[in-house]
Amino acid sequence: LKDGAAAEATFQRALAADPDNLDTLRSIEALQRMPGRERDLVGTLRRRARLEGDPRDKQQLLREAAELAERTLGDTALAVASLKQVLEENDAEVWALEELTRLREAAGDWEDVASLLLRRAEHTADGGDALALKHRAAQVFVERLADEGRAIELYRDILE
Repeated sequence: LKDGAAAEATFQRALAADPDNLDTLRSIEALQRMPGRERDLVGTLRRRARLEGDPRDKQQLLREAAELAERTLGDTALAVASLKQVLEENDAEVWALEELTRLREAAGDWEDVASLLLRRAEHTADGGDALALKHRAAQVFVERLADEGRAIELYRDILE
């Protein structure tokens, strides 16, 4: 453990000198995969995702970060931040939209839930799924936000 801490300190100094060095960041990540280092690992995964060039690698890193944040750390705010980072890269990423909807619903953030449901409806290729998502959003507007006007607009859109 002591050698690992010294190695990480050395890599952190190298990273401070060259903040965009992916090899150094990967080395830090490997050291942080030790039990008890999950919070640090989430930060490193998110940082690495900002530097990676391949969109699939970015998504995989951010997915891992979000899952660690929620399931291991129980930190939904950090999970939400990781999911939002996924959506900054690809605003149509279905998995991230679904997970973010679930987390915002659990938090009772109904404005965000309605918005996310509508975003998901825009990005789905299945017409039936899009209608179901719009219907759910309309229900949120009526039942949670007391915004009957917005719900009526959505129901009109569904019926067209």
